[in-house]
Amino acid sequence: MLVQVYDRLPVLIVEDGNAADPLETDSVFALAALGARKMGRGATEWHSVFEPTVIEPGALLTTQLNRFRCIVLADPRSVEPAAIDKLEAYVRSGGGLWLALGAHTDEEFFNEHWYRGGLGLAPLKLTAAIGDPNDREKFFAVRASSETHPATALLSDFQRLDLDRARIYRRHQFDMLGGNDVSVLLEVQHDDPVVVERKLDRGRVLVQSIPLGISWSTLPLCQAYVAMMHEWLWYLAEPGLPKRNLAVGEALIEAANSKDRAELTLPDSRALELQPAVSSSGAELRYAVTRLPGEYVLRAKPKESDASTTKFLVQRNSEESDLKSLSEQDVQQLRSTEGFQVGADADALAISGKIVVPKHPLEGWLLAALAVALLGELMLAGWLTQRRNLRLKPVAMPG
Repeated sequence: MLVQVYDRLPVLIVEDGNAADPLETDSVFALAALGARKMGRGATEWHSVFEPTVIEPGALLTTQLNRFRCIVLADPRSVEPAAIDKLEAYVRSGGGLWLALGAHTDEEFFNEHWYRGGLGLAPLKLTAAIGDPNDREKFFAVRASSETHPATALLSDFQRLDLDRARIYRRHQFDMLGGNDVSVLLEVQHDDPVVVERKLDRGRVLVQSIPLGISWSTLPLCQAYVAMMHEWLWYLAEPGLPKRNLAVGEALIEAANSKDRAELTLPDSRALELQPAVSSSGAELRYAVTRLPGEYVLRAKPKESDASTTKFLVQRNSEESDLKSLSEQDVQQLRSTEGFQVGADADALAISGKIVVPKHPLEGWLLAALAVALLGELMLAGWLTQRRNLRLKPVAMPG
C-alpha cells in the first residue's frame, strides 16, 4: 500500500466580514478548531495541516476554486446565483462543500437556488426555523445518526468525545419528504436531521441547519467540535485527493498541464508515453489498462521545470490469496475427478501416471479428403485436355 503524506490541506472559508464583534463571526471558531493560530517571529516548529483562507461571498466569482480541497460557507448573507453555479461545477468535479446555515439564511432563496427542486447542491428543502436562541432553558440535544459512517464514527463515541453535551437552541428544519439518497450525519430527538449529506457526481455536500458559531448552539464550546471540523473536512476532501492505491482495471489519474507529457513505467518494466487529456476538471494524465498488479511509476516531464515522479500501486485481488481449508465436500469432488489424487506424493503420481496422446479424429479424414480432392482435380484436368484434342481436326498443309 502507498501512503501519501500531506503537509498542507488548503481550505476556503466564505463569510461576511462586516461583524463588529469577532466572536459574532463563525469563522473565528472554525479557525481555532483548525489550529490556524498566529505565531511569533521565527516560531515555525508547529503548524496545522489545514491551511484556511477566508474570503467574502462577493469574491467567489473571481476565486480559483480548484486550488482548495474543500469550501466552507459560514452563513453568508447572500451568494450570487452565478457563484452557486460555480460551486456546483466545483463539487461535481470532486470538490467538497460544507454549507452552514444561520440567521442570514433566507428559506425562499435557499429553496430556489440551493435546492432547485432537488437538482441543486442542497439535498433537502428548508422550512421555517424553530427555537429561541435567547431562551437557554429550552434546547435540543444532538447525537450522531450512525456509528459506522466514516464522518460520524468518532463523534458517536461518547467515551472519548462530549457531543451529547451540546445544546441547540435554534435550528432550521428540513423537509424530509422532498429528498432522495440523503444521508443524515447529526440529528436531534424525534430523528429530526441537523446535518444532511448529498453526493453529487464525484463530490460531496454537507448542509448544516445551525451556524458554526455560538449564536444558536453550544457545539463550538465542546471538545467534539474540533473533531467534527477535522473529520468532516478530511471526509469532504477525500474524493478530490489523488488515488494512489488502485484495483486491477481501475484507471490511474494524475492532474497535469495541457502541454506536459509523461512516461509511465509498468510493473513489467515496459515504458509508455502519455499525453494529457482535457476533462471537466482540467487537464489530466490517464491510463486505464492496469491489468498487471504492481507498482506503476509516472514521470512527468514539464517543459519549464524539473521532472516529477508519482507512484501508483495496483493491488492484487485478495481472493487469489484465500488459503482457507477445503471442505469435505470439496475434497470428495476432487477425488471423483479422473486422474486427480488427494494426499499422494510425487512417486505415487509417477507410477500411476501414464502419457495419453491426444486424439484428433478429424485430422485423418481431412487429410484423406484433401488427397482425394487433389487427385480428382488432376483427373478432371487430364480428361478435359483429352476432350479438347479429340475435337480438333487435322490441318493439311499444301505442298
